[in-house]
Amino acid sequence: MANELTVTAGLVYNKPVSLLGAVNLAVATGSSITRQIDIATGREAGASQEIGTAEEQFALVDVSSARYFLIQNLDPTNFVQVGTAPGEYSIKLMPGDPCVFPPNANALYLKADTAACLVSVTVVNG
Repeated sequence: MANELTVTAGLVYNKPVSLLGAVNLAVATGSSITRQIDIATGREAGASQEIGTAEEQFALVDVSSARYFLIQNLDPTNFVQVGTAPGEYSIKLMPGDPCVFPPNANALYLKADTAACLVSVTVVNG
């Protein structure tokens, strides 16, 4: 079987624009990308974990070769830092932010900013 995984990423930006000083129009600009990928092992796992202010390694169950991570910071107030090596955070998830990325390692390290945050992670093994 082919194209077992579909990854879609998109951004839409809405901003009111004033024309002639009186008319307000909502202008939306954006872009999206969809890619289909062959996955040899075809295994997916997901979990939520409370992340504290000290670095934590996310518990990846039954993952031998992570192909994609889908992460969402479920906290309404604080941000979470995300990386694939200890002490190296290349992603900052603000409250409610989602993120999809192909990792460069099988590990996932997270650290909350001010207080513990609930984070949802889905990983596709590939």
